[in-house]
Amino acid sequence: LGPSSLTTTIIMESKQIPTLPETVGVVGVGTIGKAVICGMMKANIFKKVICSPRGKANVEYLIKRYPGRVEVAGSNQEIVDKCKFVALAVLPKQSLDVASALKWTREHMLLTLVAMTKTEDLLKAAAPCDTIVRAVPLPCVAEHEGITIVSPKGLPFTNAVASMFDRMGGSVIAKDDAECQVLQASTCLMGPFYAMQAACNEWMVSKGIDEKDGMKYLAGMFTGVAADARAAVGEGRSFGDLVKEQTPGGLNEGCVKILRKGGVYGKYKECLAYALGRLKG
Repeated sequence: LGPSSLTTTIIMESKQIPTLPETVGVVGVGTIGKAVICGMMKANIFKKVICSPRGKANVEYLIKRYPGRVEVAGSNQEIVDKCKFVALAVLPKQSLDVASALKWTREHMLLTLVAMTKTEDLLKAAAPCDTIVRAVPLPCVAEHEGITIVSPKGLPFTNAVASMFDRMGGSVIAKDDAECQVLQASTCLMGPFYAMQAACNEWMVSKGIDEKDGMKYLAGMFTGVAADARAAVGEGRSFGDLVKEQTPGGLNEGCVKILRKGGVYGKYKECLAYALGRLKG
């Protein structure tokens, strides 16, 4: 079977942009692949997803949750043969070998969700396919939360992908791989954020709070803080403005001073530099 000719039109800023097929193929169904498929299904962006057979537990979950809408291919090549639009979501160390083993055409549109593989290397591996866009979603894209980086700027296919992720929480378009990596480096703070929440909960438990109550409160409280920050940015305010808004002599101002004196915010920048170095290879 050749790529599907059926298409669905996506609209951005009241202008028609390149269409995406009604069927999408996903090579690699790990945590991110599964999350993106769930987000796509929730937004009804595609009528069908054809995914690779690997990642058995995730594939079985998707088939059960979206009966008739998720199909498992017998091989990765079958996905490429059946789909014009293919998302690559394998491990970085596997990406070039997987891509180069497949027979691509110029008609294909390849969306890479692979963190540390350069677009220029994928262009060589997936030749003659010359339409490749990068996206960096987080697992919360499954529930249409968070925001996804899309690059490079200027390609019609980039606009189509950005519009797709706008329906799954939001997107920001980076100029190129280098700019994408700078933005992507901030995702390394997800683990430290969870570790900070765990430390807060441990402290609460030591003061007699039930562990589950503490986790429920912290998760909800920080969700609210993040929502306030997103709203403030949308209104044109900065994070610095939000810091200045804390009550003079209050609890938050006092804690900012403690952390600043301890060099905590400098350590965040150190983490970002570490992550950027890893992303650049």
